[in-house]
Amino acid sequence: MKKYLIVVGAAGLAACWVTAALTQPAAKAKAPAPRAAARAAAPANTGAYRAQSFTPGFDDLMTMLIQPRHAKLHYAGAAKNWELAAAESRDLRQSFDRITQTLPTYENNDVRVAVANFITKKLDAVDAAVASADAPRFATAYKDLTVGCNDCHTYMEHPFLVIKVPDAAPEAAYPDQDFKPETN
Repeated sequence: MKKYLIVVGAAGLAACWVTAALTQPAAKAKAPAPRAAARAAAPANTGAYRAQSFTPGFDDLMTMLIQPRHAKLHYAGAAKNWELAAAESRDLRQSFDRITQTLPTYENNDVRVAVANFITKKLDAVDAAVASADAPRFATAYKDLTVGCNDCHTYMEHPFLVIKVPDAAPEAAYPDQDFKPETN
């Protein structure tokens, strides 16, 4: 009986607190700053994986940084948008630099050496074709770059990762970007 009274008493006390909280007038709060409001609206950090910082792997970096820029470079060059092609080539080169700094080795292979041997000279040829606005030269240089990508995959012990010259319309791959040069 004593336990019953304690439980009922505790439940009654909790009910009083809830009733008091619900009947109190709400205090006027200042509107949160926009950044704080965005954080408040964000879902709670519930996943255990979120407790650790994200450290991308080599595959993540290649998929996030290299593959899209490789495709966009093709679309820009095929559309003869030399300004965009130059930007994509520059971004592709900078992405390789970031990867070699972030992960200098991959499966006991020197990433900087791989990029230097398989990619850099091919990108130089792409840049020369872009600078001269030479579409046939660009197509050849881009194909050679793509071969370099696959040679690098073989060197990195991933020959099953085969990259190709895109064969879909740019709208299929990037429906939100226009690759045609601006006309003024």
